[in-house]
Amino acid sequence: MSTSRTLEVDGLEVELVRGGVRRVSLRVRPDGSVRLSAPSRVPADELARFVRAHRAWVDGCLERNGLRDRAERERWQDGGALDLLGERVTLRVEPAAGRHTQVERVAGELVVRPHAPRPDDLGKPGLADWRPAGEELRQLLLPWLKGELKEAALPLLERRQAEMGVRCSLLRVRWMSSRWGSCNVRTAAITLNTELALRPLACLDAVVAHELCHLLEPSHGARFYALMDRWCPGWPEARAVLRESPPMR
Repeated sequence: MSTSRTLEVDGLEVELVRGGVRRVSLRVRPDGSVRLSAPSRVPADELARFVRAHRAWVDGCLERNGLRDRAERERWQDGGALDLLGERVTLRVEPAAGRHTQVERVAGELVVRPHAPRPDDLGKPGLADWRPAGEELRQLLLPWLKGELKEAALPLLERRQAEMGVRCSLLRVRWMSSRWGSCNVRTAAITLNTELALRPLACLDAVVAHELCHLLEPSHGARFYALMDRWCPGWPEARAVLRESPPMR
């Protein structure tokens, strides 16, 4: 059984989770929180030394997260730039004009016509100046991004299944906070992170191959990576891209 408590080391607040792991590890989440996982038997003073030894790495991650957060805010607005499966498009957010959000790709632009915040706001003078931005705009685009990702993933999935001799029973797309994909080996259902729509197509292909390989080998052992090398030899490059730009919470 795992237990969790807060540990403070030289002013750094760390979530300490004991149990369920064989070695000590640190993780900096996209939201800036720091998690320390450790076996139950490791003394607290040893854990504090571990955190101090990795403090420079933690600070670097926190700085990169801050820069990334600013970049995210800048791109989710009128005039911002998105990379849709490797193709750069400019966001054009038009004034709200209806009860449903409309999204259309037009000559290198992604035109968003948002729905009114409330149905009774339609026709009010101030609505002409309202344009969602940041998290509000991202949430409005989620359904469209899900559809785009699924449309791009289906032919990749069909090709990979034919090559590998496996069959996925169900493909789901949803926003995931820490993983790019998952595979239920019992039901053969695969889930993809919606944010893959904002990464190169090669990354989507590598994640599809990764999850299908789990239908042949559930673990991440040597056999699994031998299968990845066979069916998707470019996976290390795709993994590097995804690690450089992890999912946003």
